Amino acid sequence: MKKITLIIFIFSLFLNINAQQSKLGKIRPKNVNIGIVYNKLNKSQTLISNVPTYIWHKGCGPTALGMVIGYYDEMGFDDLINGSASSQTEEVNNAIANQEHYDDYSLPLDYYPDLFQDKSDLGGAHTANCIADFMETSWSSKNNRYGWTFSNKIDDAFTNYINMQNPNYQTITSYDYFGTSSWDNYKLEIDNNKPVVLLVDSDGDGSTDHFVTGIGYDEDNLMYGIYDTWDNNIHWYEWRGRASGNNWGIYGFNILHISTPISISSKIKEKIKIYPIPSKDIINIEIPLYQNSQGILISLFNTLGKKVLSKQISHQTKKIRLDISNIKNGTYLIKLSQSNNILKTEKIIILK
Repeated sequence: MKKITLIIFIFSLFLNINAQQSKLGKIRPKNVNIGIVYNKLNKSQTLISNVPTYIWHKGCGPTALGMVIGYYDEMGFDDLINGSASSQTEEVNNAIANQEHYDDYSLPLDYYPDLFQDKSDLGGAHTANCIADFMETSWSSKNNRYGWTFSNKIDDAFTNYINMQNPNYQTITSYDYFGTSSWDNYKLEIDNNKPVVLLVDSDGDGSTDHFVTGIGYDEDNLMYGIYDTWDNNIHWYEWRGRASGNNWGIYGFNILHISTPISISSKIKEKIKIYPIPSKDIINIEIPLYQNSQGILISLFNTLGKKVLSKQISHQTKKIRLDISNIKNGTYLIKLSQSNNILKTEKIIILK
């Protein structure tokens, strides 16, 4: 028993040693490089579209993670945030950090070097109900001043907040510390339309200080594109590790995935769009990005039940263009399936 206890203690100590903090407030410090700012892509750049951009709200950690959750809300998981998550509404701010969070953990306001006790120390706090709560942002008991967050709480907050909103959703999280494979791993997330939360050293003093949302990369110039929580622009910085003198050096990033079981099919069917009907040469099929992450099989059957077309879509894309130029006029049944589960069937008419 003593041996098990010792192993648990050592593991917990390892996690605490490797956890790093964000420390910056709602205004970009004067000594922090703004990077290269441009929103129009060139040929070497890849960017996830439709990631909402939010401004610092009671902590860069919950704000950066809020953008990831807001993105998933817009991509089909639309019960994560009340109303639209495409812009920073009051509902979005409440999801990030609501008034209860502010009253219980942010007051009295403390800035370095002050650290005042709040209800995380004194007791009487509300039950966690927003991203910042689950992230333990500003908790004096965790040595967090106003707006501060530890990196080892990002994935917990992602999982716990989503589980609160809809326990049927499944989450997978992992952490990628900056290293030789990080660039390829980061690109893979962006290519698969999965925004990440990066922890960086913005001023190059060798100490982490800021969470941002990673949404893109520049292959030719080895740069990463982010929303920095201070404005609504895309900022680009050199991909490099944290070290003294490396402004915007990277400590690591959270990989944050969400999916829904096939059995939850009613919403999926509603969100899959097939058009135009009647069709001529092309059928457009729109599928929520999260649902076709495992690939989609598209089959077309004539009125006799004979399969006249079959196409496997193995890559993730929101809109599929199905070429039916070689299919004769008539009435057909189109079926979308995944792992032997039928996602949707619909009658279509081909008329040329």
